[in-house]
Amino acid sequence: MSTTRTRPALVVLGAAALLTASVAVPQASAAARTPTALTWYDATAETVATAGAATQITNSRTWAISWLAAARAAGSVPAGVDRGTYQEAALAGAVHRALVTLAPSRTEQLDAKFKETLGPRDATPTPRVR
Repeated sequence: MSTTRTRPALVVLGAAALLTASVAVPQASAAARTPTALTWYDATAETVATAGAATQITNSRTWAISWLAAARAAGSVPAGVDRGTYQEAALAGAVHRALVTLAPSRTEQLDAKFKETLGPRDATPTPRVR
């Protein structure tokens, strides 16, 4: 396999790994809900599968644009008391916007997933893993 074919896949995998490792997940509620990065990974997979792009390069491009945007958004969140929550919101917003732009036929489903992701959480704050 040529370098030009594997590069997008490696970039996406690297960005997803870094992003998953950098987004803090509450310990107490980790079992109760899916982490934001995994939720949007699944949403990206569904979008790529149902958007029906004719070529693999278009699918790889969709993955790369979405997850590089997420990595940049999550990385640009300033340090603060509850940085993990803002990183999760930045990730969701970046992937949502990229996918809606690249696959407008999935806007309704992606909007629903976005609202679900940013919906109300437990009223009690939980400690973050650092």
